[in-house]
Amino acid sequence: MKGASPELLKQLFLVDEADVVLGNKALEYLKHSIDNHKVKPIQDDVRFKDLCSTLMNTLEFKEDELMAIWKILAAILHIGNVTVDGSSFMEGKCKFIYEDNSSLYY
Repeated sequence: MKGASPELLKQLFLVDEADVVLGNKALEYLKHSIDNHKVKPIQDDVRFKDLCSTLMNTLEFKEDELMAIWKILAAILHIGNVTVDGSSFMEGKCKFIYEDNSSLYY
């Protein structure tokens, strides 16, 4: 999703209040990804456009289908920021623990 347009990232709530793209420090799933310093730099925007082009032209995905895919991916990233405390699970209870409410509102 790094190469997505700022408009798409905003639509998916993957930017903060200052329109800064959420990255490895803000999204729990990405905190555990490969260290960016060890990976050869790539042009994310070009690769993202190529991916979209391939999905639309070769696989004949429609724009609304692509948007559904991006929403699912964004939801997975947001859900990764929610922690469930299951210490009371045997009593049929659990609670959500979060430092930042933002992932719960989308």
